[in-house]
Amino acid sequence: MKRVINYLFEKNNLEHEQKYDELLKTIFLINYRYLAIGKINGELSIYDLNNKKEVYSQKIFSKSITNLIKLGKEDESKIILCSEDSIKILDLFFDNDEYNLIEINTIPSKHKSSIKKLEHLGNNKFASCSKDSTFIIWDLNKNSNEIELKDIVGIENFFIKVKEKIIQKIVLLNEKGCLSFYENEKGKFFLKYIIPNIDYTNSNSMIKYGNKILIGGYKSLQIISFEAKQIETLIKIGSPISYIYGFNDHNNNLLFLGLKTGELKIINNNKYKIINNNNQKEIKSTIFDFSKLYNEKNEIILFDNLPIISFLVRFGKIFCISDEIFKVYNLEKIKTSSWYNCLSL
Repeated sequence: MKRVINYLFEKNNLEHEQKYDELLKTIFLINYRYLAIGKINGELSIYDLNNKKEVYSQKIFSKSITNLIKLGKEDESKIILCSEDSIKILDLFFDNDEYNLIEINTIPSKHKSSIKKLEHLGNNKFASCSKDSTFIIWDLNKNSNEIELKDIVGIENFFIKVKEKIIQKIVLLNEKGCLSFYENEKGKFFLKYIIPNIDYTNSNSMIKYGNKILIGGYKSLQIISFEAKQIETLIKIGSPISYIYGFNDHNNNLLFLGLKTGELKIINNNKYKIINNNNQKEIKSTIFDFSKLYNEKNEIILFDNLPIISFLVRFGKIFCISDEIFKVYNLEKIKTSSWYNCLSL
């Protein structure tokens, strides 16, 4: 297994690098060809991965784009963007090798401060949280908010547990490092318990991964269950985690940790039995047991002493940003191994 991971990092190469005049904030993969880049100045850029150039740029907000998501399935063109206190829905369409944007709706936002996260929930619904201490679930079918929760301080992130299309739990992380667990009781959400003193670096250093909540701190990765009332597992990393990206399919369980030092690390839990030397493997276990996670100490320097702000791992490539720099690393060299199947999701 170690040989496969080393091969991944030894054979990587920088495919493209683009420098901008503005600070970059977030990236989002629209489809196999186009990638959206949100900037601090409120500008949205559409980048053509095939031709390696920017094909569209437009000022959407007067302040920074803080998050953007897709509204619906992969083939749909609508996206939701948010800024300091505003949410917009845009329709992107491609015509004659040029991208165009049509603003469908500006949602009258109840948020009074920086919106930290958006998440699509299906059925024309999405959730958002803000530094103004509010969490809201929006219903676009009714053009109104369906659920609203309020913390005592600003909310950095949230995590939602759904069972049979019904939201069972909502977990909020506030800027003081407190995780608040809310449970659904006959359509209303009540605070059940709090886990204090969570170590985190920013709102992007945490994800929901299966039935677990993963939070990256200044020196460790913390793993918490939706059912637990304490941190289940703590993995020492040694450097502040600035961004987390994860896979969990039938064959691969991978975590990509972007560090503030510009390094990218992989933590994995795959257990393989080698059948022969042709990279064919028999899966011994695909259960994601966090207690057996280990760090192979394989890393790549994506940026030299610059923090990794955001990145994606798709189609055998790493797309990443830091400050004014956008980079694409090509990982096609590993397509003969099962890792390539994971990275192509």
